[in-house]
Amino acid sequence: MQIIGVDLHTRQQTVAMLNVETGEIVEKILQHEGDSVREFYSTLAGPTRVGIEITLTSHKTNDVKALQPTPRSQFLHFLTLVFW
Repeated sequence: MQIIGVDLHTRQQTVAMLNVETGEIVEKILQHEGDSVREFYSTLAGPTRVGIEITLTSHKTNDVKALQPTPRSQFLHFLTLVFW
């Protein structure tokens, strides 16, 4: 089994993966441009758990906040990168 922690950002994601059986830890930075995200996740075999951390930068004005992506839209963007 593999456990993966993902720190998701707009243009990239940082991935830390633990293979529970071997104790091996792999860390990667995946750029959202190109196919690196799809290639990484398509190579996973067997049971895998993925935890995703998403935060937004706080800004002082509501106008700027309204332009920022929501956690839901960031998560949907992540799913699009992985599955489509």
